[in-house]
Amino acid sequence: PTPSDVDAQVAAGRKVRIPITLTGIDADGDDDQLLGLGNKAPQLGRITEVGATYLVYEAYADSSGTDTFSYAVEDWTGQRAQAQIRVGVFKSGTDSGVYARDDEITLRPNTAATVPVAQNDISGDNTNLTVERNVESQGIDGVKVNDNMLAFTTPKQAGTYYVIYTVKDKAGLADTATLTVNVDDNAAIAPPSAYDYRVPSSATIDKKSVDVDVSQWIANPSGTADELQVGVDDSAADHARTKGGRTSTVITVDLTDEARAVPYTVTNTTYNITSTAFIQVPAYGVFPPTLRPKAPALKVNARETITINIADYVRVGAGKTAYVDGADSVSATKADNDDLYVNDQTLKFTAPKDYAGPASITFTAVDGKHAGNGKVKIVNSAVLTLPITVIGRDVPAPTFSSSTVDVVAGEGSTTIDLTALTHSPSGLYDDEKEYTYAGGVSSDQVTTNVSADGKLTVSADKTATPGTT
Repeated sequence: PTPSDVDAQVAAGRKVRIPITLTGIDADGDDDQLLGLGNKAPQLGRITEVGATYLVYEAYADSSGTDTFSYAVEDWTGQRAQAQIRVGVFKSGTDSGVYARDDEITLRPNTAATVPVAQNDISGDNTNLTVERNVESQGIDGVKVNDNMLAFTTPKQAGTYYVIYTVKDKAGLADTATLTVNVDDNAAIAPPSAYDYRVPSSATIDKKSVDVDVSQWIANPSGTADELQVGVDDSAADHARTKGGRTSTVITVDLTDEARAVPYTVTNTTYNITSTAFIQVPAYGVFPPTLRPKAPALKVNARETITINIADYVRVGAGKTAYVDGADSVSATKADNDDLYVNDQTLKFTAPKDYAGPASITFTAVDGKHAGNGKVKIVNSAVLTLPITVIGRDVPAPTFSSSTVDVVAGEGSTTIDLTALTHSPSGLYDDEKEYTYAGGVSSDQVTTNVSADGKLTVSADKTATPGTT
C-alpha cells in the first residue's frame, strides 16, 4: 500500500478527527486496514481514538506549533506501509460557529420525501447538529422534521418551492439555510445512496459473526427512507444475511479465515432501482493488539509514579500474551522520567511536579515472541497509546470559545449554553470540575443576561440597527 500524507489543524486543548483514506492506496487492489500510529508518535498532543478510517488527535492546552507523526496501514497479506500526519496546533479563543449550507433536489409531483439537510452542514466543534422544528416553507404544506431530516410531500403542480430551516449545535449557536425543491413531471429517479463501511478489527474480538447497521450509510434521494430495502448480494449469501424483517437495515456477516468485502444492496422499492456498496470485514481471529475497551483509567498525582501492567490495557487473541516490543519502542508526553520501560510487560510513568492535565505513553505491542529456533511464527503488532491524566493543583484555567450570536431586532431572545463553549483541562480534582458564570453587558439596543449555571440570553430592541454589537 502507498498511503498519503495528511494535514490537519486544531486549537490547543481541543480534539480533531483526522480521516484516513484507505480506498485506492494499493496498486494491487488489496483490502487495506488502518493499524493506528506508525513508528513516530505525536509530541504536542496524543491520539485518543483509532477508528476504522480515522484517528482522533487531542492537542495539549499548552501546546502550539506543528506536530508531526506517522500512521500505519496493512494489506491482507501483512504488508505494511506508513505515511506522515502534520497537525497545526494554534492558540485560539474563538469558535468557528455553525454553517448551514443550501441544498437543492429535484423530484416528481406528489412524491413523499425525507431530506437529510444537515448532512453537509458544518459545526465548529465537530459535534452533531440538530434541525430545529420551526421551519418556514413556500409552496409546500405540512413540512415536518423527522429524525433530523425534513419530511414532506411535493406539490401536485410543477414548479420551484423553498423550505428554510435552522440547525443548532449543543451550545445553541445556529444558522439557517434553504432547501430548494424543484418539482418536475419528468424528473429522473436517482438511485439510492450507499456507502462502503469498514468493520474495525476490535469489533470482531471473541466473535464469529458481526452485526452491521448500515442505516447511517444509505439514503433515498428520490423519496423516503421507508421505501428502501436492504439486502445482501447473491455472491455473499453463504456468509452474510439481513437480520430481522423486511425493513431491517442490519446485516449479519460471518467471519471466515480471510478478510472479505461483502456486497450489500439498497433498493428503492417504489421504482425498483438498486445500488450496491461493500462491508469490509477482517478475518476471524486475526487482529493486532488493541486497547481493552473497559480498562481502568490511568491517573497519577503530580510528582508521583504509576506502574502499568500492559496486560490490563492490551487485548490480544485467545491463547496469546501481550508484550512490549523493546525499550526503543516506548515514548511518552508530559513525563518526568526517561526509564519508561521496566520489562516486556511493564511500563512506568512519572508525572512532573508542575503540570496537571492530559498525558500519554506510547509503545509497540506484540502478541507473542519469535520462536528463535528457525520456525516461522506469526507475531502481530500495533503501536498503541495509553491516555494518562495527571492530577494536581497547577491546572491551567479553563479555555472559553467566543463566538458571534445573531439576534433579530424586536423578536424573542436567543439562549446560548456557555458550558458547551467552556473547555475544562484534564487533571482536575472533584471540587474543581464545576464552574459558576457571571457577566452580561446591556445597552439601549441590546440586552444580555448570564445565569450562574451558564445560560446566556441575548435580545435586541426593535429600534436596534443591523450591525449593532
